[in-house]
Amino acid sequence: MKFFFLVVLGLAWGAWGLETAVTQSGRKVILKNDGTWEWFDASRHLEATDVRAPGAQVQISLKYKDRTWCLKERRMELEAGDVPETSILDSLRKVPAGGILVVQAPQTSVSPQDPRTLLYWIRDQKGKVLLQREISEKLAVPADEVNLLNLASFELPAFQGDLQVEIQDKITQQTFEYTLSAEKP
Repeated sequence: MKFFFLVVLGLAWGAWGLETAVTQSGRKVILKNDGTWEWFDASRHLEATDVRAPGAQVQISLKYKDRTWCLKERRMELEAGDVPETSILDSLRKVPAGGILVVQAPQTSVSPQDPRTLLYWIRDQKGKVLLQREISEKLAVPADEVNLLNLASFELPAFQGDLQVEIQDKITQQTFEYTLSAEKP
């Protein structure tokens, strides 16, 4: 019993004063008092204090463009380019039946020197996986909006009801979950 108490006391003393920080890729580290660090392990570092600035966490948002929007946008682009009507109709047949889903993040949260790899799952309301992809932030491109990057773009198959979108950082296992409701015409 005495030995157990000393081990617990030693663990508690060793954890006292630990602080955590997050790398640019989103991995959590323990900052030690002697100036060194180690990777955060929740089972060993229960008493660590999170020192991240409130805005340092990853922010991911979705932009959904339904099939009707895609059809109108494609037609306007082609008409503006004086494309013949038969070619316009051929092109409109290729518009994805479920529309397009764009995943975005603030430009400041994406580091070109230390890009994250994100895992994407899109499921229908019954849980069936419609799409599953692994995409690196290296492939991010500027969005139409200022200071935003498009991390990924998915052409969706036809669906009814809601879609469940899950995005996970491959290294940190940080997970983002969204419900995407199809707008009824």
